Amino acid sequence: MKKIGLYQIVFSALLVMACDRETSSGDTCGDGVLDLGEQCDSAELNMETCQTLGYHGGQLLCDSECSYDTSLCEATGQCGDGIIQADQGEECDGIDVGSRTCASQGFEEGIIACHSDCRLDTSGCYTCGNDVIEADEECDGESFGDENCELHGFSGGTLTCLSDCTISNESCHVCGNGTLEGSEECEGSDLGGTTCLDLGYYGGALSCTENCEFDAGDCENFGYCGDGTIEAGIEECDGTEMNGHWSCTDLGYYPNGNSLSCSGECTYDTSACAFCGDSVIQSDFSETCDGSNLGLTTCSSLSFSGGTLSCNSCSFDFAACIGVTWQKVACGGDFTCALGTSGNVFCWGEGTAGQLGDGRLHDSLTPVAVFMPPGRVFTDIEAGTATVCAIDDLNHAWCWGRGLSGELGAGSGVLSSGIPVPVNMPVGRTFYSVSVGGSTVCARDNQSELWCWGSNAYGQLGTGNFIGSFTPQKVDGITGVYQFSTGISQVCVTTNARELYCWGNNAYGQIGDGTTVSATTPVLISTGTMEPWYIATGQAFTCSAEHYTSMMCWG
Repeated sequence: MKKIGLYQIVFSALLVMACDRETSSGDTCGDGVLDLGEQCDSAELNMETCQTLGYHGGQLLCDSECSYDTSLCEATGQCGDGIIQADQGEECDGIDVGSRTCASQGFEEGIIACHSDCRLDTSGCYTCGNDVIEADEECDGESFGDENCELHGFSGGTLTCLSDCTISNESCHVCGNGTLEGSEECEGSDLGGTTCLDLGYYGGALSCTENCEFDAGDCENFGYCGDGTIEAGIEECDGTEMNGHWSCTDLGYYPNGNSLSCSGECTYDTSACAFCGDSVIQSDFSETCDGSNLGLTTCSSLSFSGGTLSCNSCSFDFAACIGVTWQKVACGGDFTCALGTSGNVFCWGEGTAGQLGDGRLHDSLTPVAVFMPPGRVFTDIEAGTATVCAIDDLNHAWCWGRGLSGELGAGSGVLSSGIPVPVNMPVGRTFYSVSVGGSTVCARDNQSELWCWGSNAYGQLGTGNFIGSFTPQKVDGITGVYQFSTGISQVCVTTNARELYCWGNNAYGQIGDGTTVSATTPVLISTGTMEPWYIATGQAFTCSAEHYTSMMCWG
């Protein structure tokens, strides 16, 4: 028993020692070790900061109870403290939205609130008129949600949204009550005075359906503009149906390549067409004027001393111009042309080949103005059987009238022209004078050499063959050309050396070489003691004159 008692005493002592040992090494606030139940311990903050706790800034501390000390955090504020921290990006806080309203945020009406993140909540704001039904709006613009007249107790019609986004049912109706109301088109026999004609139809009897809508079935039998069918005697066209007329030319307008279209009134839209009388000078179609539009042309600019210029059929009418001054006259076959001092040309007489130069194929008993190339004036003119050629102020040649044999000199594609067309000038050459014969034209260039084009039936081009040309060909074997003349079918030239050359048709001896054999190249003609200065060729004869003294003719 004593032995057992001793064991108990020893065991109890050991238990006491164990308890003392556990207490001394247990949980202690302030030891810097985060223990169970502690938020923090000294500098150990469990990785928390003021920001992680919802504050805007500051320094998080740990108090003596091992709980967070947020006193330094609270000084910076936090979302939810009821104070707007604008410098921390808060727009609002709780019920405090500052001076902000729905209106200040671009809305018309509503209640503004604050989100839990201190951002403005505008979901309660709305704008009447943006076609979106918001907040307490009944409608907005054309948006009515599921609302319609039927839900409002009517048989039909159309709801209207007022300016305050409330619904009006004034346009709803009860069809069949015998009264024309709301949005009803008609009611029974009451058509409100409307007829088929008012609806755009050309005739018929209008009636009313059981839904109070117009029944235009009978009207449709008479057609309307836009039904794709041309109503004879009423419409010129309808939609894409053009009655066979597709271009301006089809209706007699100028062939400018533009197409016709059909207007909304089912008449031809000719706005893209050009014609004499549209007050626009269509130079591409030989108009020199149009109505009161004379461009910048006056009587004075047309070589007259004064007067009033007018327009007739889109050509200048200078009947009221006075005191014209001419510098040269050229007589052709049954027509005449004159060059004014201003560089303009007038022609009159026969013009069926376009030789009058005003763009028309017609005869004229009085002078008509030749259509001048833009920006150019003429310094010399000559007329032939049915062709006229001129030299401009840049020493380029222009011709008009008949060109079947190439006498226009503009290439094989130009067989006639009612206005001046440019001659295909030789490269590096300019022309100073020109002479026009029957169907042949010759010109002297800036190097005193001769070029000819047109008919070569008798060798009158001087090229050694009988092949005609639509462009200028150089006549070889002659230099220093002084004067030249193109007859009906022969050509003669005098040179600075006082030599005389002729070639072409010699059936009547008009070349002057003592034979009747035609020549395809220049032949030197003997004139005895006379020095040939001037030369003139006719239909079958030739004349040459000495300087102010003698003359001789042959042929």
